[in-house]
Amino acid sequence: MEWLTSTSDFAILAKPKSVTVGEGIKGRRLTLTTSAKANFGWDDCPDNPHCAAIVTDPSHWIRNFYAIGGAEVSRIFVTTLHYPEGDHTFFVTLDAVSAGDLAAFADEAQPIIDSLRLPATYFAN
Repeated sequence: MEWLTSTSDFAILAKPKSVTVGEGIKGRRLTLTTSAKANFGWDDCPDNPHCAAIVTDPSHWIRNFYAIGGAEVSRIFVTTLHYPEGDHTFFVTLDAVSAGDLAAFADEAQPIIDSLRLPATYFAN
């Protein structure tokens, strides 16, 4: 999460704070948008160059990634899950076209987030 708060591609709307989601899943949450300095440089972003990549994982998603652009706002919960097979990063992300839309969406999504339960074991995909 530290890199999200330290890159000039993002403007932090709500600083990281400790929260618990679902059934005792402890982690950190922050809310961000693209900054005025964001310069994505890929022509497949509708708001190019005003976009910024949040997550990329070429070993699973080839070239696909999770990015935001323009006035889009993302609320991200992240934690590390510890399994005997190894640690895994766990995200819960809400994304909306504006801060006002995110607030309304978060209210609607809260019952789903509250219902999250982690599996006892992890299976690699």
